[in-house]
Amino acid sequence: ALDDDNSTKFTDIIGELASHSQILVITHNHETMHCADNLFGITTSQKGDSEVLQLALKQATELIEA
Repeated sequence: ALDDDNSTKFTDIIGELASHSQILVITHNHETMHCADNLFGITTSQKGDSEVLQLALKQATELIEA
């Protein structure tokens, strides 16, 4: 696990790479998720069916601020 300072350094590197590449990161780190454009998750119903969830962070932020 990265501490806050190293998480920030890591997200800065991801930001630089993302300017010319697509980046996929699998993480539970809040700092890393905060720099994402989209978050994806998997949820399971009581019946055992899996469902993919997507959250576009920019769009969600705009809805909250409206």
